[in-house]
Order: sequence, then structure tokens, then C-alpha cells
Amino acid sequence: EDVEKAIELKEKSIKEICGEQMDVDILHTGVSSKERSEYRRIDEIIHELGQFSVEEVAEKAGVDILKVQQYIDKLRKEGVIYEVEKGVYRLI
Repeated sequence: EDVEKAIELKEKSIKEICGEQMDVDILHTGVSSKERSEYRRIDEIIHELGQFSVEEVAEKAGVDILKVQQYIDKLRKEGVIYEVEKGVYRLI
């Protein structure tokens, strides 16, 4: 009985943190498996194109433009890409 209550409490806590989908990846990495998959797809497209715009990547990836912009900003800060001209990026 105590074990069942402990399991129930743990599941309830996970649902509160992760939502109904219970994506445990969020607990471990702070990124859901869906987001990680989207980031992988964005990376693939960036490498295919070499030079790109946020809009172009968002359209090809089928990912929200705001999410793509945030990820590109992150890559820029990390020195992975640079802005060739306003709104146009290239891999380093």
C-alpha cells in the first residue's frame, strides 16, 4: 500500500512538471523529445543549405518560426553560424 502511494505521488509530480504527456526527457535535459527532434531537423536543414534565412529553415522543417529564430540565436552565440547580412546566416 505504501509503495502504491509512493508510485502514485511520483507519477503525479511528473505530470505536474511535464504535463499530461509525461515526457521524462524534460526532467533529465530540460528539453522534450519533440523539441530535440525539431532541433535535429533544423540542424540537418542548416547543413544542407549552408546559407539560409530563418523563414526558409522554418518552412522546410515545419517548425514554428519563433522556435527556429531562438535556436539560430543560440547557434550564433555559440559561434556555429554567423549573420552574412540582415536575416541571412551561414555556417562557420
